[in-house]
Amino acid sequence: MNSKENEIKNSSESGENRTYAYVILLIATFFWGFQAVPLKFLLEEWTSQTITCVRYFLFSGMIFAWLYYKNGTIMPPREAWKPLLLMASCLVLNNTIQIAGIKYTTVVNATLISATNPVNTAVLSFLILKERLSGFAWTGIVLSFAGALTVVSNGDVSVITEARFGFGDVLTYVGVCFWGLYAVVTPRVLKFISVPMATGWSAFIAAWLALALNLVTHQVNVVPLTMTGTLCFLFVLICGGLLSNLLWNRGVEIVGPAIAAMFSNILPLVGILSGYFIMGDEITVAKALGAILVLCGVRLAAIKH
Repeated sequence: MNSKENEIKNSSESGENRTYAYVILLIATFFWGFQAVPLKFLLEEWTSQTITCVRYFLFSGMIFAWLYYKNGTIMPPREAWKPLLLMASCLVLNNTIQIAGIKYTTVVNATLISATNPVNTAVLSFLILKERLSGFAWTGIVLSFAGALTVVSNGDVSVITEARFGFGDVLTYVGVCFWGLYAVVTPRVLKFISVPMATGWSAFIAAWLALALNLVTHQVNVVPLTMTGTLCFLFVLICGGLLSNLLWNRGVEIVGPAIAAMFSNILPLVGILSGYFIMGDEITVAKALGAILVLCGVRLAAIKH
């Protein structure tokens, strides 16, 4: 096979890998966006801190069992521990700080601030990983961010221009930044270990960190769940936890944290659709327009990488 044929083959394989990454990132984002529905029911029985600890312990245990069965070991090499600890710390801080922030701010403000994640991740990728983004990627980031703002503001510019960011808003933004840092650290961890091992260990360490924090604040209280609560927890554990984290980390490994972060702007879209079909919420023209901008922005950013 000559060099020309090799180049065409490599280009084709690269394109297939990107397409695969975009599909699994979409699936992960859908699960995360939809899980707000089962969480709403589950939070009537368990606290958010209890859900976090139990979910992380269970799905890390599931991954460890699979890794041991397949490889005969679950231990990462010594070189992986430093970035792995940072990855786990970012995971638990993102969860804990954002939950705390939501207590002191409105849902609109929290969603609006969360929509800045792609921009935060792109900046962190540029500063830490020296990752360069194409003009398509930056245009896509701006377009999808504008779409997310349109969705959460319902087309009312005053929601954005008159927002007064307080203590809760600052906490929420700090939590979003930790998620961006989590995405940036992930490729460093994946240099030494596989996606399943990185996902399992980051969740396991995060579970212990969350448990230690929650025991101090007396927020962990595991009580028997009803049938509805059990079904909701299974979705949060399997789809919103195990599968989403595995798929997300694999997508980050292929396309990088900045492009992967773009897909988080689909979260408001999924929330609107699930709210419409399950909760009976209204879909306005502004929200529909914002959803289109989000999807176009993600597609545009995915053209060149």
